[in-house]
Amino acid sequence: MKIYDGSTINAPLLGKFCASTPPIKWIVTTNNVAFLQFRTGAQSVPASDGNFEVSYFSDASATQCGLTHTPTLFRAPSMILSDGSPSHENATMAPNQNCEWLIEPDDIINTNNNNLDGNEVEQTVVLDFLSVDLRGASLTVYDSYEASNDRKILYMCNSCRNKPRPIISHTGQLYLQFTSESASSVSTFGKGFRAIYTVI
Repeated sequence: MKIYDGSTINAPLLGKFCASTPPIKWIVTTNNVAFLQFRTGAQSVPASDGNFEVSYFSDASATQCGLTHTPTLFRAPSMILSDGSPSHENATMAPNQNCEWLIEPDDIINTNNNNLDGNEVEQTVVLDFLSVDLRGASLTVYDSYEASNDRKILYMCNSCRNKPRPIISHTGQLYLQFTSESASSVSTFGKGFRAIYTVI
């Protein structure tokens, strides 16, 4: 597997990974395009001997909340998510955002009915906040596959700027709701939030 910093193999090479060589956790591009080239070995090598998974994340301002539909579904065993605010120093979150995410990793096999019955699964999901500045916004987290009040485990009110402790889901699912206010009602917006979840 080769990863290039551009749209073709003529772009700068960011990384080359062979056999079981573990890549660094995140490979950062200098623009909004990455090119991946994957080649298999000889036919005599069984396909079951190897596989890979790749997740990507963008902090570009045009990707507000990273949404193409609601809720955005995360299936990877680990991923970074945010409100979509750019990462540069003076950037702030966008107004009038209504975003929802469902974290439901493929590594955890369980039915919604079992989750609602309160049965624990073999693996859990841990959500850890990397940064928080919710001036002009709010964030709610549910230990469920939907926004259910009896499953609410975190509510971060307007103007919250302190990182909470890591959140542990024993259902194997987390549902997040994020809302930012209108520009006319807020004098200064915060920088939003960034979080990472992991299956343990």
